Amino acid sequence: MIKALRKFISHPWVGLFASLAMLLAGLSEGWDTIQEDLMNADIKTHHGVIIYGVYAVLKSVPDVFDGLDTLLEKVE
Repeated sequence: MIKALRKFISHPWVGLFASLAMLLAGLSEGWDTIQEDLMNADIKTHHGVIIYGVYAVLKSVPDVFDGLDTLLEKVE
């Protein structure tokens, strides 16, 4: 059971989906006031969620592309 859970969590697509969900959650929470909040240095939790979501998306994209490259090599 633990092996299956670790395999699922380490899958690149799961990481991409989770990071996109985090990014979208942060954006939906603070989209209306983000410019005003940053101008007034009124930093809130959703700003951190947005920053971490961007980081997580950027971190997971190379893994996804590596997987796609491997898949395309096997198809050819």
